[in-house]
Amino acid sequence: MCKYLILWLDCDIGGEYIANEVVEVCREVNPYLEIRRTRFSSIYDTHIYNAARDAGWINYMFYDASAEFRRVSTTNPKFGFRF
Repeated sequence: MCKYLILWLDCDIGGEYIANEVVEVCREVNPYLEIRRTRFSSIYDTHIYNAARDAGWINYMFYDASAEFRRVSTTNPKFGFRF
């Protein structure tokens, strides 16, 4: 069974939201899995190496903020995204 998982997602609130969703699913299968999150904004090799070296934890405050924004924007279209 896998012991470690590093998530490579966008470096924004949406990335934190997706990371938390992945954590919830993975923890159901393996509650002892150590999950880290990288933060980077370019694909230069040095930035990728640094992101892997400095992989940290998921910021659950960003997840809570993103979840609240999604809740508000679905209940009141005035605050939602317009495409």
